[in-house]
Amino acid sequence: MTPLILTLLILLITVGLFLSNWLRLDLVAILMLLALLLSGVITLEEGLAGFSDPVVVMITALFVIGGSLLNTGTAQLLGHGITRLTGKNETRIIWVLMISTALLSGLMSSTGTAAIFLPIALSLAHQAGIAPSRLLMPMAFAALLGGMLTLIGTPPNLIVANTLKQAGLTSFRFFDFTLPGLAALALSLIYFSSIGRWLLPNSAFAAPPKTESSKAELPSVQDLLRNYDSEQNLTWMRLPPGSVLYGKTLKELSLNKRYGVQILSLLEPHRWRDHHYHFCRAQTRLEPNQDILVEGAKENLAEFAKDTGAAIIPKDASSHQLGNPHLGLAEILLLPRSGMQGKTLAELFFRERYGLHVLAIQRQQACFQHSLEQLPLRFGDLLLVQGSWKRILRLGLEKRDFTSLNLPAEAETPHYPPFKIGLTMFWLVLMIFFLLTGLLPIVSAILLTATGLVLTRCLSMEEAYQSISWESVILIACMLPMATALKNTGGTEALGNWLSQNLVSLGPYSIMAVLFVLTSGCSLFISNTATTVLIAPVALQLALSLNYSPQTFMMVVALAASSSFATPVASPVNTMVLAPGGYRFIDYIKVGLPLQLFMLGLTLLLLPRLFGL
Repeated sequence: MTPLILTLLILLITVGLFLSNWLRLDLVAILMLLALLLSGVITLEEGLAGFSDPVVVMITALFVIGGSLLNTGTAQLLGHGITRLTGKNETRIIWVLMISTALLSGLMSSTGTAAIFLPIALSLAHQAGIAPSRLLMPMAFAALLGGMLTLIGTPPNLIVANTLKQAGLTSFRFFDFTLPGLAALALSLIYFSSIGRWLLPNSAFAAPPKTESSKAELPSVQDLLRNYDSEQNLTWMRLPPGSVLYGKTLKELSLNKRYGVQILSLLEPHRWRDHHYHFCRAQTRLEPNQDILVEGAKENLAEFAKDTGAAIIPKDASSHQLGNPHLGLAEILLLPRSGMQGKTLAELFFRERYGLHVLAIQRQQACFQHSLEQLPLRFGDLLLVQGSWKRILRLGLEKRDFTSLNLPAEAETPHYPPFKIGLTMFWLVLMIFFLLTGLLPIVSAILLTATGLVLTRCLSMEEAYQSISWESVILIACMLPMATALKNTGGTEALGNWLSQNLVSLGPYSIMAVLFVLTSGCSLFISNTATTVLIAPVALQLALSLNYSPQTFMMVVALAASSSFATPVASPVNTMVLAPGGYRFIDYIKVGLPLQLFMLGLTLLLLPRLFGL
């Protein structure tokens, strides 16, 4: 078997594993890298070169920069500012939402941007009394297209730019993507104001109709409890003096086994200062002068109160309301490709890890309230969590495994120091300055910005590591050697020559159309990053062999990689809105495929005029 055939066989198996979703994408990429190394197609140095590749370093640092935008509240400040501009007109809401999402997506990952705007879009839908399905898909598509606005907006942009640079050709600058990106965004806005508006489904998940007394705002804590039928499952109690429970830990008491109840929080009342609230863990010890928040079925709560002599505290007491300034509830959504899928709350040590209790889990039409610790989590699960607002808001900002779907009206607005927001903006502007002027190499400018954000405490080193999507980093680092293998074995040149021989008679526009369809088609089923890694060298070889503009052909690949709308698995962003929007697979085809075809037309009309032929 020749090295080329062996390489193509490994590539075919890799693509098949990508399509099967049997293994994680990063694990598939690692297996592919091992196969290339063990077969001798590439050397050890070539196999490990991906981890030191400028693209991988830049993408890793950009995740840190995006994490700082979240951590300091800069992204939230930009996102929530749009709610003042929308009004209640559906078309206006879609325009403002899409423009805002795209602009932010030009500076940080599309997945992180979508996670920020998902609860905002749901809130806007509730205020306007329209179905979330009318807003979420346009928002998701805008997050994908927003990556086309800048060089750092999405990994495919960096990959095509680096491919040109490695070939010794003129590469793309920071804002070279902006005009095509703005044109694509404008086209999508027109589309969703006309044809797309009629194709968008009117999901049954629509917001409830407003009444005259309705504030048409966010749901309250009591609304969330009623949605999960949990209103009667929580109550504050006061243990009698000399209770046998005092001095013992919750682990020792085993209340869940004995009564089917659990103590969630403690309150130490004070007359002259704020009450002190404690989150309960297994080693929490009950002491006198503490009120306890108990969760369980109504009959179990009654039995517990009877046996222990605990007095039930009226729910109208301000300090004991579930929506007080210290304790609250929220609804969170398990994100696609979360590492928590298939694991139970007990295996994840959820309570210890996040400092929150899970009161109920909603899965499609089923609501689980008991034995939650042993229930494996699935994508699309809605979790009703209880704890301090600080913990709830922190979980909502994580954006990797969960996102806050419904923060109730009682939620405290987190305080973000204006100084930190200013610092973040300073480093961001400085990075853009270096990228525009060329005073520093791109990698140096991005690394300087990420390091500066950590040194000025816009985020800690721990938060920096947590903000990195290691799956994406490993995927890219392991896929890059495949491009090397194809080049070493002559695969890239052979494919480029074959395409040039068979497409030369069609002319440049037809060749660009083939490249667009090939890239966007592959990106519907496998990562657009992996697709770009594989197709960019072929597109470059094709352009050089036919004496066409390499920059035009590479921009075609980049734009096509960001135009994969026709399936929910084309991108984590598409998957993220699937459950909250109540979409079906066919909805993505109906709405996304026409837009994808319009993007093809835009590519053929615009790019030759911008970058030549």
